[in-house]
Amino acid sequence: MDQGTRYGKAAAPKVGRRLAAAALAGLLALGAVGCNAPAASGAADGQGSSQAAEQAAAMDFEYTDRDLDASYDEASATVLDLAAGAVSGSGASYDAAEGLFTVQQEGTYLLRGEGDGVQVKVSLGDQEKAQLVLDGAMLSADDRPALYVEEADKVFVTLAEGSQNSIAGGQADNEAGDALNGAVYSKADITFNGGGALAVWAEAADCHGIASKDDLVITGGTYEVSATKNGLHGKDCVKIRDGVFTIQAGNDAVKSSNQEEADRGFIAIDGGTLVVTGCEEGYEAREIYLNGGNSTITASDDAVNASASENTSGRECLIQVNGGELTVYAGGDGIDSNGSLEVNGGTVLVSGPASAADGALDYEGQATVNGGTVLAVGPAGMACGFTGGIQGSALVDFQGAAGQPVTLSAADGTVLAEFTPANAYQTAVVSSPELAVGASFTLASGSSSVQGTVAETSPGMGGGPGGMGGMNGVPGREGGAPSDGSTPPQGFDGGRGKDGRSEGAPQPPDGAGEGAPELPEGFDGAEPPQPPSGDSDSSAPQPPDWDGGNRGSTQAALSGESLQA
Repeated sequence: MDQGTRYGKAAAPKVGRRLAAAALAGLLALGAVGCNAPAASGAADGQGSSQAAEQAAAMDFEYTDRDLDASYDEASATVLDLAAGAVSGSGASYDAAEGLFTVQQEGTYLLRGEGDGVQVKVSLGDQEKAQLVLDGAMLSADDRPALYVEEADKVFVTLAEGSQNSIAGGQADNEAGDALNGAVYSKADITFNGGGALAVWAEAADCHGIASKDDLVITGGTYEVSATKNGLHGKDCVKIRDGVFTIQAGNDAVKSSNQEEADRGFIAIDGGTLVVTGCEEGYEAREIYLNGGNSTITASDDAVNASASENTSGRECLIQVNGGELTVYAGGDGIDSNGSLEVNGGTVLVSGPASAADGALDYEGQATVNGGTVLAVGPAGMACGFTGGIQGSALVDFQGAAGQPVTLSAADGTVLAEFTPANAYQTAVVSSPELAVGASFTLASGSSSVQGTVAETSPGMGGGPGGMGGMNGVPGREGGAPSDGSTPPQGFDGGRGKDGRSEGAPQPPDGAGEGAPELPEGFDGAEPPQPPSGDSDSSAPQPPDWDGGNRGSTQAALSGESLQA
């Protein structure tokens, strides 16, 4: 982590800490089939919230002033001319035989031009920092990381305002035998900021787009990331304050993998617009905090997954939604926590899988809703609702077809949530600050509609008219065979792939809404889903009209991972 006390700190949202004193009462109409929900009504809700707040208090959610400051002094910067292989200024050198620029001193370095077969390596002391400014820089090194931070305290990569940049890299082993498997690979904390654009391609097998063995922090810029492994990987954490992202990954779109240290191994999305056009799993870490921004994820497996297969820290897995907008189209579970799930604010829209073996929501511990709007649809076989919280919720039996908008409305007709699912579904989980206990609501899709009531019941009981199949020992319907005869999207058969998961990602239906960033021209990945209108940040920067130098389609994901936890 950055120990530099020379720079002040600017706090990011820590809404998880605000819940420590929350009185979790009034267990509401909830469902628990397929989840390890508690048998008693809300007995551990307060304890679970306090544990989540305690976990959050130990995390470093802050951004330093320098993380947020993209300014630089061009006059005093050392210039690396990538095309000419020339260095103007002090602190860096160029080896023509190796095609290698080496940054050896603290300072600011301005990278310009096209370097084919060129690597930029940062090799500083472990208490030293450097700033790399990309201003029309195009780096390409197919047999190694194009940008490699070998040692430093922290490196800042600044995208010059209005600039268009690209980094294409492969992987190589260093002298210690470590696999350097990223187009950008850092063994120190690394921050990306600025107002320019960066395309990142990692086409070699098992290669991450941007990878850090420590912290990966992004506070601004426009990014197109295509990788055969993970798109963004920060072992200790991934923190995103702002930016516009289009990510296509063979494995996870955004991942943090430290499972040993108690205050590491988390993802925090505090702002920005992120569109994941294709991946196996979307956001994956032991703990995931969604505090703001607009995330749209299309995944062949779980879209948001809190997991720790070798967790030695003793900390619970947790997904906490505190703000922003999250829309997911999942081939596996929509939102899956191997610990607890909390929704405290924001908007959560889930298009669950076609397979009955997964659900829109899944969790091992508890699932509480204390605020925000939730509309999650999926199959009946493993349907789960919330187990508690201070806000009303309901799990209802409601069928809809793929490609048909579904709307949640209050009794007076006010639309509370709306989006277009990618798969047919038989159940819906709903919650809204506008729906108090006893309030009625309407779910509508196509020519079908149903009225329900938010009622206070024990976990395991279905809400809404007639409860739902699969509750109280009654067999549920087969999730992949909706009774209305509808079918999953074309090309998605609901078949089981790796680890029993669906083999293909669902395709979000056309016309699902407005507001997602456009893919840069020339990028041949899958078309991004469009997030629904609503709470998205209209002030988010839009990608410039650029093609990033098309590198071709992403290769298929391979098993194994060189950047180990």
